[in-house]
Amino acid sequence: MRSNTRTEISGIDKTSEQVTKFEQPPWSTWLTETVTTQKVVKMPYTQVLRLEGTLSITLQRANRKTKTELVDVVDLYPGEKVETDAGGKRSVRLTNEGMFEATTEMDEEVTVEEPGPDELMMLKHNDLLRNNREKIVEEVKDQRALSELLEVMSSQKVVSEEQVQTISQSQSVKEGVDKLVGVLEKAEPEKFLVFLDILQREGYSELVELLDPRGMYPDSVRHISNLSGVVDHYFVTKKVSEVKDSLESGRGVILHGMPGSGKTEMAYKVAGDYARVHPHSVVWVIDGSSEEKINEGMANLKQRLSGDTNVDNNMFQSLLSRWKHFVLLINDLSPTVAIPIEILSSSAKMVITTQDSLIEFGDVAKIPIDGFMEKEAVEFLSPKMPPGTTEEQMRDLANLFSCLPLGLAAARASIHRGKMTVEEYKQQLHGRREVLEEVMSREDNWLQMHYRKEHQEAARNIFAALQLVIDKLDDQCKSGEERKCMIMLQPCAFLDSNNIPVLMLKSALESPTIGADAYFTERMRMYSLGNTEGAGVKRRLSIHSVTQMALRLHMEQEQQRTCINKLLQILVKFFVKDLTYSETHKFSLELMPHVEAALKHADKLKLKLGAEYPLMKARLLMVYGHLLIQKGTPDLSRKYLEEAKESLLQFADILSAESVERNPDYHTTSKELYQSLADKSKSLEDGFFKETVIRRTITKQNLRAVRDKLGAEHSTTRKLENMVGNFEPLTKEMYNMLVKSDLAIPVEKLKRIFLPELYISILFTLSKAILDLTLHYSDRPSTDWRC
Repeated sequence: MRSNTRTEISGIDKTSEQVTKFEQPPWSTWLTETVTTQKVVKMPYTQVLRLEGTLSITLQRANRKTKTELVDVVDLYPGEKVETDAGGKRSVRLTNEGMFEATTEMDEEVTVEEPGPDELMMLKHNDLLRNNREKIVEEVKDQRALSELLEVMSSQKVVSEEQVQTISQSQSVKEGVDKLVGVLEKAEPEKFLVFLDILQREGYSELVELLDPRGMYPDSVRHISNLSGVVDHYFVTKKVSEVKDSLESGRGVILHGMPGSGKTEMAYKVAGDYARVHPHSVVWVIDGSSEEKINEGMANLKQRLSGDTNVDNNMFQSLLSRWKHFVLLINDLSPTVAIPIEILSSSAKMVITTQDSLIEFGDVAKIPIDGFMEKEAVEFLSPKMPPGTTEEQMRDLANLFSCLPLGLAAARASIHRGKMTVEEYKQQLHGRREVLEEVMSREDNWLQMHYRKEHQEAARNIFAALQLVIDKLDDQCKSGEERKCMIMLQPCAFLDSNNIPVLMLKSALESPTIGADAYFTERMRMYSLGNTEGAGVKRRLSIHSVTQMALRLHMEQEQQRTCINKLLQILVKFFVKDLTYSETHKFSLELMPHVEAALKHADKLKLKLGAEYPLMKARLLMVYGHLLIQKGTPDLSRKYLEEAKESLLQFADILSAESVERNPDYHTTSKELYQSLADKSKSLEDGFFKETVIRRTITKQNLRAVRDKLGAEHSTTRKLENMVGNFEPLTKEMYNMLVKSDLAIPVEKLKRIFLPELYISILFTLSKAILDLTLHYSDRPSTDWRC
């Protein structure tokens, strides 16, 4: 048999893929895949066979006998196509059709980006919204409730005004909720989470429980933080929203203020709220009190982000760039510590707390933290106050601590735990030193229960916290040098807290130097211990009353006595009568509240003050009464002038003014009085006389007398003009020059007449007050004119 074969084949390709995923670090948003490509080739074919000839077939019978026959192949395929060639030979044609299939494989690596955290969060949010749509309708109930909810959402910028209008036009609550859900499905994840916070505040707690996605996110939505919560007694103030806005809209915020003003707790509150609405974020706290602490905090952060502390700046920036939301909270940044460049050059937002009001970092906003507003302080105190406590009492307590949260928190706890009234607590504060120290110890123990473990050293009462900062003012002084800042600050403890002339404080220094006042105010601002306004001779300092209390507590009684004596001598120099209504007069008017405050403190210690105290008091009260007359209040001045007269007579060991004036032989008594005053005047110590009496501020009235006699171009006149312009007290050398020019009384002669002259001046001023009273209040009973 012979055969011929012909095969026809045509093909198509098909490709299928098998994907293998490789695990990546958890912060990666990229997915590396190995794709195995299978190439399948399928080809249909047609096979044609032509068979001709004969086949020898052997057949076996049942008896095992065989028979061989020749058979034509054509006969074996009946029904198939038979062909006959030209020679008469027959053949059969067979056709076979089928499909040929072959497979080839090829491996290829492909990198694709998987859904980011925001997309994954939105998927979860939308799923929760759809599944709980009916529950939202059920809880919101009516159009009024929906409108109120939309109003709050609009104020929090969760929805726009246009969206509010669209939703408000709905015919039913269900339609309105459907539209609101549609808006939220397209909103950023943080807006949905703010929406949940709004629901919680508005009383929809069941809805919040159903819709809260926290804990349901996939592992790729992660939060890295070492942030702890705020203290249990934290009170949310109006300023929190301002700080939040600065953090959300810009690079960050610097919170600066004095110790105890609430900077740290506010920073923790704002950072914690930021983390709540940004679940996929890094919020990391670093201690900024020293360079070592900052470096330690950075090393811990790098370890947490990469698993390795040896991370260079480029790698650190790369790690940060993988996080859309990254906040660094640098707490208690010292004025002497620099923030590392790798932080400043990064994309991280910053929240910085510091006492340094001078600090600035480009586009980072600055917000002063001054404690509670008075209304907020009352709201904070109220829940723990004993029954019957009035709002006025709470305001007084708040102002006693300058509305600082640290002081008020401890005071509130002391009152509540000690079951005492506000007045009883204030009596303990102003009582004996040992009683106050016991109060502070109790408050320290209470504060330590609320401070974090790493901040236990800072868990001190407000007075101790302030003292720690006060001690830093002179930390740049070398051993043996005068502690200029402390010396200038201490007198402030006994003055009015507002508008203290810095040039007067400079006089407290043993050797004042050029620029000492500017350096002092800079250090005060650096540690937020005071606010300053103006420059040069017009530079004024204002401090908190609680800082004054801390200063007084830090001084032993002998130190207080020395400080007040020094302060009174300074006030005598600067607080002068000036009839010309010039700048000197205005300056004396500014000093009036300070004189009143200083004398109030001095009276408490008068038995322990020097022998000259009654004299200085008389001198100050005489000027005080004179200024009250010039201000048009002679009725007020008389009390101070009478007290000045009594104080001077007390100094001279003379009977009271009343007994002198009531003596029938008034003429004889006056001579004796003059002689007694002159004798006492001569006994004044040279040091006190030269430092306090001679070295007083020169007025324009004095300058005019010098100019009239010596001429405007005389060197003495020029020097005095500068001294008047700079409010400088007269020097001993300048006084001697005036004596030589017959413009001043020699010291020895002045000593004899000083007290009589002062007494006469007091009487003259008192007479003027009585005269003004008589002229302005003629309807009053006649006044005894005898002085």
